Amino acid sequence: MPRNERLQKQAAKELEHAAHSRGQTKLSFATVIPAPPQQPNVDLNESESTSASSSLEKQRPDPGSLVFSDPWIMERSQFSVKEKQKSINNGRYFQSEWFESHPWLWYNRDKLAAFCRICTHFKQPRDNSVFVFHSAAPGFRNWKKGVERLNEHENSENHRSSEISSRKDSPDIGCQLDDQVREQQKLRRQGLVAHLNTMKTLLRQGLPIRGHTDLDSNIWQFNIDKALSDSGLKRLLEENQFFSHEILTEQEESLVLKARRVLVNEIIAAEFYSIICDESSDISKTEQLSFSVRY
Repeated sequence: MPRNERLQKQAAKELEHAAHSRGQTKLSFATVIPAPPQQPNVDLNESESTSASSSLEKQRPDPGSLVFSDPWIMERSQFSVKEKQKSINNGRYFQSEWFESHPWLWYNRDKLAAFCRICTHFKQPRDNSVFVFHSAAPGFRNWKKGVERLNEHENSENHRSSEISSRKDSPDIGCQLDDQVREQQKLRRQGLVAHLNTMKTLLRQGLPIRGHTDLDSNIWQFNIDKALSDSGLKRLLEENQFFSHEILTEQEESLVLKARRVLVNEIIAAEFYSIICDESSDISKTEQLSFSVRY
């Protein structure tokens, strides 16, 4: 019981005892509560700085606590002599050679025990083996029968089922080849679009597509400059399958027809448009007609 309550109860008892005494008509009683002990005079600035420094000292982390290490060892090269000494159990040690004979084997530094990677990631419903890792799992530490127990686990039904599940989760060779072919097609398509954009620019500016030689042609030189920053166009130039004279002529006609269709659709959609025609003959009496449309 606190001291203040104890003093108040004691004062109430004395007051009740005095009230029953003879000749008393009026009672008055004062309870004196002792003052708290005085604190020594301390400079506020000094106390604040002291408290701030002490709080900083408490919050300052230990440099050793900032070093984190991966608790899992997955290869023989990661299992040092120091780790082997820590793994001692009944005079026996974990052997690093087991990593090579059993690729699924993992060693945990915190639990000083071995676990199965495949059975942990693809755990079977009724698998209660010590090789399955979880927060409360002790793990496998019977190094005396290590080779026997590891082979036994590798040939167990649960481990084989987990291996089948892991193979289903990873793509097969056919899917990987399809992905590679799909990536190559994507690069070729990207390069062909860049090449057609170059040809469209040349046609818009009225520049010739071909030159005296194929390597000196405008289309080839423009594409070489653009291929420095376009991997798809670089791949297209290396294969050199779309730059024959017949294919270039076909590409030019396709671009012209596409531009013509777009212009016709815009003219039809316009509310008003006008047509201006002019005809002239050259020195060979060949008539030339210019056709202009404003909309």
